[in-house]
Amino acid sequence: MDLEARANDIIARTNQPQEPKHEAVRPVPEEAEPDNSPVMASVAEQFNGSTEDIDLSTLPEVKDLKKMLPSQRMSMFARVSEVAKALPENASEGEASLEVVAPMAEAFEKMENFVLSMAKDSDAMTEWIINQDQPELALSAAFEHLAGELGN
Repeated sequence: MDLEARANDIIARTNQPQEPKHEAVRPVPEEAEPDNSPVMASVAEQFNGSTEDIDLSTLPEVKDLKKMLPSQRMSMFARVSEVAKALPENASEGEASLEVVAPMAEAFEKMENFVLSMAKDSDAMTEWIINQDQPELALSAAFEHLAGELGN
């Protein structure tokens, strides 16, 4: 098995759902529906929207992941996980407070660093993000898109 296949195998195993380590305090009702509204929508208007509204066809060209060494690809996976770790737990519950702003700023900074590092031209990517009607959503959409590309 070559290194890339082994890395993909490791990634596939880590992406599999894990059994909870503790029992839920309250069972989730069967009729419960996920809240798909943006986490930070109640904080400020720029967070109210959907990443689906962002036209990624105009996203500047990014680096070819197939031309990266395995350590570079693994580093990219690690950077994606850093963003997930930086997101505050209470943000996922839709709470908007000052306690959430600093961790969200850190998560956004990590997202920006990741997206800009993936761009062939970081200045063009910066301009693309800034010139969007909702730059925060554009950054999130670009991050989601590029993080998804890592698995391919």
